[in-house]
Amino acid sequence: MTLLGPVSASTQEGPLALGGLKQRAVFTLLALNAGRVVSLDRLVDELWSDEPPARATLSLQSYVARLRRVLAGATPPGQEVTIVTRPPGWVLTLDPRDVDVTRFEAMVAAARRHLAGHEPVDVAAGADLLEEALGLWSGAALSGLEGLRFAQAESTRLTDLRLAATELLFQARLDLGDTDSVAERAGQFVTAFPFRERAWAALILALYRCGRQSEALAAAAALRRSLVEELGVDPSPEIRALEERILRQDPALAAPVVDVAGLREIADESARGVEGAPRGQPHSRLVGRDDVLSAVESIVARAETGGGGLIALEAPAGLGKSSILRMVESRVRAGGGAVLRGDCVGVEAAPALWPWVSIVRSIASVMSQPATGGEAPGRERAMAAANAALTLLQIDGPFDPSLARDPATSRRRLFRAVIDALRELRQVQPVAVIVDDLHWADKETIALLSLAVDELVEEGVVFAVAIRSSEPGADNAQDMVQRIRREWVWRLALEPLGGAEIAALVEGITGAPPTADVVSVIRSRTAGNPLFVCELVRLLASEHRLDLEGVSATLPNEVRDVLQRRLHRLPQQTVTLLTVIAVAGGPTDLDLLAGVTGLDADSILDACESALLAGLLLDAPERPGHFVLSHDLVRQTLEQSLSTARLLRMHAKIAAALQPCPPSPQRVVDLARHLTAAAPLVGPAAAVPHLVDASGDALSRNANDQAEHHLRTALDLVSRIEIASQREALEGPVRSRLTFLQLTVRGEVGFDDGGARKTSYSPPTDDESAVTWLGDMIRLTVTGESQRYAVLADAAIRSDLTPVALFCALFVSGFANYLLGRHAVALVSLEALEPLIADGVDVHIAGFFDGAVAAASQSALAAHTRGDEALADDWLARATQRAGPSDQALMVVAQHRTWLAAMRGDAWGARLAAADAHALAQRLDYLLYGHASDLIGGWADTQLGEPAGVDRAVAAWDHFRATGLRMFASFYLLLLAEASAAAGRLDDARRLIEESQSARAETGEECPSPRLVSWATSFARPPS
Repeated sequence: MTLLGPVSASTQEGPLALGGLKQRAVFTLLALNAGRVVSLDRLVDELWSDEPPARATLSLQSYVARLRRVLAGATPPGQEVTIVTRPPGWVLTLDPRDVDVTRFEAMVAAARRHLAGHEPVDVAAGADLLEEALGLWSGAALSGLEGLRFAQAESTRLTDLRLAATELLFQARLDLGDTDSVAERAGQFVTAFPFRERAWAALILALYRCGRQSEALAAAAALRRSLVEELGVDPSPEIRALEERILRQDPALAAPVVDVAGLREIADESARGVEGAPRGQPHSRLVGRDDVLSAVESIVARAETGGGGLIALEAPAGLGKSSILRMVESRVRAGGGAVLRGDCVGVEAAPALWPWVSIVRSIASVMSQPATGGEAPGRERAMAAANAALTLLQIDGPFDPSLARDPATSRRRLFRAVIDALRELRQVQPVAVIVDDLHWADKETIALLSLAVDELVEEGVVFAVAIRSSEPGADNAQDMVQRIRREWVWRLALEPLGGAEIAALVEGITGAPPTADVVSVIRSRTAGNPLFVCELVRLLASEHRLDLEGVSATLPNEVRDVLQRRLHRLPQQTVTLLTVIAVAGGPTDLDLLAGVTGLDADSILDACESALLAGLLLDAPERPGHFVLSHDLVRQTLEQSLSTARLLRMHAKIAAALQPCPPSPQRVVDLARHLTAAAPLVGPAAAVPHLVDASGDALSRNANDQAEHHLRTALDLVSRIEIASQREALEGPVRSRLTFLQLTVRGEVGFDDGGARKTSYSPPTDDESAVTWLGDMIRLTVTGESQRYAVLADAAIRSDLTPVALFCALFVSGFANYLLGRHAVALVSLEALEPLIADGVDVHIAGFFDGAVAAASQSALAAHTRGDEALADDWLARATQRAGPSDQALMVVAQHRTWLAAMRGDAWGARLAAADAHALAQRLDYLLYGHASDLIGGWADTQLGEPAGVDRAVAAWDHFRATGLRMFASFYLLLLAEASAAAGRLDDARRLIEESQSARAETGEECPSPRLVSWATSFARPPS
């Protein structure tokens, strides 16, 4: 590349066609900084200062694209030179030594070192280098670009360096005794540049040494005359001293002296530009965070020796939390450790436990790398544990709600598999688990993180999390950190930047130190927020207003204002794509962007390049081909710029583009979210099936809260459907799933029929409607309407049913008749299920109703009530065997065992069973079963001589009654009466017996414990 003369470039094949003025100027700027990033803002500023920023950016991208094509066709394979996008600009992948400017500056710097004694003094070598460097010039520097400001400035700088190098060459040649040559060349030089005194000094000394003393004095007189007449100044003290020494015929002047100390200043600033860091590049360190980074270093070093911890970064947006996490990642990797990232995305924008999916995938990826012989067994164990966790997380292949039935998906087994995988990996190498934006995490993600910290910190695992303290969802994350043992937690404070730190940041971005006044104004307006400072400085620098007048007059008060103005500087097509990414809410690929905008891939990449260069868009980490916004504040700014109507249309377009995508948990959640948001435009029914699928996906990972939220959102949308038949068709499956979630998982009931629902309770005719019918029957039976539904179930049994429908009808019959006290009928219906179960017929709903387990557990209670205790024990043992390792099924068995012990009056057995049931309910968040086990546990305590147990039992009853359920009400009231009597509260006991009788009369349900009925009758009988 030739810049020291007319601008040109060539290869072995010949010259390159660099295009018109501005296209050549772009190539020149990139070549002047070969191997270094040239920012988009600088290119726009240098070449299009009079153009609107958006239009200038489009022109610039067009020139870069053309230059890439020119280079692609001119460089041979293996030696390709191209222009690479590297935010905040572009890099020319040209060896700097192939640019004549770079070679010239390097040779001058090397010559200076030879002559000044920084290397062994070698005057001849220094002179040769200077001759070679000056020989590179073929005319005025950057010839042909004279009209451009940067070219004028660079040409002036290079010309000054050329003149200084020439003067240094004169001195070197004099030291080598080449006086005749210097006299001739210096004479020509001072004619062209009459005010360069060092060249005059070389000429005068050369003439004197050639024996031309009178000419030397005449040259000194000519210099004095020129300076006085043209500039009004006298010659320098050095020239006057030289003249006096000539007049004295100082003997020292005749001998060559290698002394160039007076000529060392050869464009020091230019040399620093070549030899030092590139001007205008950001600092590599984090400004103002030395104390935090020191703490990170100590924590990671401690973990490498076996003591882990939790690094918690809690701060508002923009204070550098994500940057600190990247430093943790860098430090761990530098120490040979594995970094597992599970960053969270916006609320409801990812499936349940999705951060842990990323973490477990990373474990599998790390363990798939080649291992040394000693590591191989540990890697195999870690890989096996990771694969087990991936299976339980249900992330591969099309989403199948039926997988939720598998007991292997239990919360306990899933959590254990993930933690075991982390533990095995830690045995092989240091490990750090990093979670950014924890405030967006779902409840189960936080629960697993808490458990992992508890189990793995003492084994040397480092955990690092960032929480945006200003977000509404931050409470759950902060509570989790608060519960961790204090000695394990390092809360690293991120303070606002001070004045000196802001000055360093500004200089790192712009390459020039700001004034104290500018720093003061920036600090007062930004409150020292690093993100605000950076975005503001980039904006004002690009607008040429980074001075006191500019910042005082136009400084925005919020970072969103800055971002909005920076966005306005981008082409409209780029802003449109950024808006799609913002509304999409997570990593977005080219296919989705193309589907929404209709643009082809090349156009999208070209448009996104502007945003990448501006630092507003990033390539998604570990997601090749995906883009993410640089900060959530960019997303918020873009979303808030949309009107409601445009936002609705954007959600609808994104949903339409997602429809053809391969099935996956992420697609399920994305479709549900976007169609829900677009409901006013696309109709409320569109999102309902996807919300049901999203609920099933959440349940497959035991994320109960998230599952319930999806179902309640679906019910809300169903209520807005105006066509009754469509509303009823969608409402049944949603209510069925919500019912089982509430009763079997959550233990709550929240009915909101409001008379709007007209469900048919006729016998089911197919398997799908049978399962829905079963859910409806149980939901209504446990609310105290057993009589009606026992009749419906008994009628259904006599119909022509499929095996699944018959199973549903028999279970409802057994369950409802048992509650009504028809224990013989109940047992017949329940026992009739066994041949079906033996034939492989079973019913599961939402992953938590296991028909075979529920049938055996219910049969145990019916057998006890009929007086056959051996049969009751046999049925309970069978239920336990069928439950297997599933925590949900074991919860059902544990609760039935607790009921059975209380019905029998076995206080010790009831206490133990209630404790087990309570522990399971706590871990699985089963509120209903938790209340029931607490009530029976309190009853057992009073029977074992602890009167205070009655208060615990009463409190549990109050919680249970608040759910709206009336199932077992007469039984629970009699238990409370017996507990009150044991505690000496006889009046309370009599009142509770009366309440039990009222509940029996209201619901038609009988107390299922003959023992309690007998006791109540005896207690209430007046004394004889």
